[in-house]
Amino acid sequence: MSDCGVKVTVDPRSDAQYGLEEGVFAYQHAIDHGMKPGIGTDLETAYGGDMFTEMRVAFSLQRAFAQNKNIMVRRIFPNL
Repeated sequence: MSDCGVKVTVDPRSDAQYGLEEGVFAYQHAIDHGMKPGIGTDLETAYGGDMFTEMRVAFSLQRAFAQNKNIMVRRIFPNL
């Protein structure tokens, strides 16, 4: 998709609430596929349009996702 110039937007709060895929927003999946995702607010009447809140949620979720991945790798490869 990235080779074709496809752009994606992730919406941290709504993607997590609606449980798309793993129940977290797909920021890391986009990065893993060579894309630079944008961050959006999705439904302003439900979540408000505060992009700073979306960025804080994105930061927290991405940090938790990375920590979990790190822990899982250490469980599989304890001597790393």
